[in-house]
Amino acid sequence: MYNKLVIHLSKIRQNILDIKAQTDKKIISVVKANAYGHNAVRVAQAVEDLVDMFAVANVNEAKKLIGSGIKKDVLVLSKTYDYVTDVDNIIYMVDDENNLPKNARVHIAINSGMNRYGVSSRKQFVNLCKKLEQNNNHIEGVFSHFYSHSKANCRQQIAKFNNIIKDANLPFHFSSSNSLNLDLAQSYVRLGICQYRNSKEIHTKIVGLHKIKQGEHIGYGNIRVKTDCIIGVLPIGYADGIDLRCGNRWCVEIRGQKYRLIGKICMDCCFVLVDKKVRVGDKVVFMKNNLTEMAKMIGSTDYEQMCRLYGDRYDIIYD
Repeated sequence: MYNKLVIHLSKIRQNILDIKAQTDKKIISVVKANAYGHNAVRVAQAVEDLVDMFAVANVNEAKKLIGSGIKKDVLVLSKTYDYVTDVDNIIYMVDDENNLPKNARVHIAINSGMNRYGVSSRKQFVNLCKKLEQNNNHIEGVFSHFYSHSKANCRQQIAKFNNIIKDANLPFHFSSSNSLNLDLAQSYVRLGICQYRNSKEIHTKIVGLHKIKQGEHIGYGNIRVKTDCIIGVLPIGYADGIDLRCGNRWCVEIRGQKYRLIGKICMDCCFVLVDKKVRVGDKVVFMKNNLTEMAKMIGSTDYEQMCRLYGDRYDIIYD
């Protein structure tokens, strides 16, 4: 394949080690959404010795991890109706007394302000605890999630959380990657995107060069070049996760120099404005340690771009 996706498992390990050096809390590694587009199984296998628990979005993701040999506990963070209670290391999020497992390990979700999942009052929390115990479930923790990393907003959420759980005396986790510096007496810290910083690169090649005259078309959309120019063809497009908004804006690196994309991103290719120094076959660094820059440039987020840049159209290399 021309397109290579390099995933630095060693960098993910180091990111976790750096965080562990700053906290004495237990670590929950969030590997949902295929580990944010890094391959959940490969990531979990690479860091299992560093963490205390994994977190995923649904039961299928949990089953995939456990089926690959993962022994650490796996917390399902989203609502489910598909409880599998014969697997010892699955823990379920619960927040609805009308949808309860039996004989399961659970963490209760608290709605501290995001209004996504979780019980919203002390009364709901107490009733849910009673019904869980009646169904022979094991309540092993409570948790919530910050909707903002503003310290003022976090304080408000923490206060609501504490008012709901009061003296429950259960292990709890609250932190997101952007709030690790908060002074919270939590039992765990959940590591999301901070695990994956600078751990992914995309490389491709120049597969064609065209000398274009002023006024000639380039790609889709009746786009004409304004001057005579040379364009290079890259065999990578939106089917490979490249955001359409990168067209005419994103710069790639060829022979150590930056060159800007031109025209619209196609399904299987895109175009780059080059000069006479560029040759067919030249290696192209499409993205390396600058995913945040890409996200900001197009009005997106690291999360969105990180998750989409993955797929079987890449030759994936792990280190």
